[in-house]
Amino acid sequence: MDWWAYEPPASASWGWKAICRVKNKFRNAYTGNRWQNGDKGYTIKAGYDWLQGQQLRVPWHYWVWNSLNIPKHSFIAWLAMLERLKTKERLFKSGVCTDKACLFCDVGEDSCLHIFFRCSYSATICDQILRWMNIKIAGYENMFTTWKKWGRIFRRKKLQKVSYAVLTALVYHIWKSRNHTLWNAAVQYPRCVVEHIQRDICSRIKSSVDIHCNIEDRNWINELVIRCS
Repeated sequence: MDWWAYEPPASASWGWKAICRVKNKFRNAYTGNRWQNGDKGYTIKAGYDWLQGQQLRVPWHYWVWNSLNIPKHSFIAWLAMLERLKTKERLFKSGVCTDKACLFCDVGEDSCLHIFFRCSYSATICDQILRWMNIKIAGYENMFTTWKKWGRIFRRKKLQKVSYAVLTALVYHIWKSRNHTLWNAAVQYPRCVVEHIQRDICSRIKSSVDIHCNIEDRNWINELVIRCS
């Protein structure tokens, strides 16, 4: 009898039934005991990919899931790009909030599009970070286009990774500051937020400087750390 044809008895435990439910999903990918077309054997990765199905590949995954990012920064940046953060704009639509005003500037809406980085508060933080990294970009940007411009400025892979790590840290700490304002009714000084970003990035990129870094990249990273101190 093929493994996928087995059905658990009625007295089976909940855990065993849960396993069998997953097994039933995978049944469609087998012909007898042969995985899919039979060219390759089953692997956990292949099974996971098949279970996920066809996924839309978004262009911004390069900076959100950049290997140099701090994981919690990547998670918040991912939610921000999907516009899934619990902003007042979203909560207003659900009837939870009575207004949508930005907690920083009280001019725009408390939305991902405004907070990153059209709000005057977040724009101030962004400007200081840009000066720290010696990047010159004219005008206010939003998160959905900023990563493209940063990627074009830094052509070399190592510096691109550092810039994307800075960008995710920027998103994370602005969102953290926004939540601090919400719960404590007090806006942090932009300079304090900038210092938190710099501290996180400097501690992160110090470990990335190794023998594989060329002299030019190593010097740039070292200068970034020095400007932070």
